[in-house]
Amino acid sequence: MTTIVITDPELNAALKRIGFSDAAAVDIIDSQGIDSLEELKVLEVKDVESLCKDVRKIGSTSGINISL
Repeated sequence: MTTIVITDPELNAALKRIGFSDAAAVDIIDSQGIDSLEELKVLEVKDVESLCKDVRKIGSTSGINISL
């Protein structure tokens, strides 16, 4: 069993409210370095595509479907 460590509970909860899985939310915060919703807002299209591809690698069965 994998333990998920949540480093920013408020951002993690916000990401889950918009549809990301626990693992995806943790990856976005920790691995991708996103530390606020405002940072997500200013991503360029190529950065969003990259982020979505990386999040999909976490596990398509536990995450959300993201159309590119």
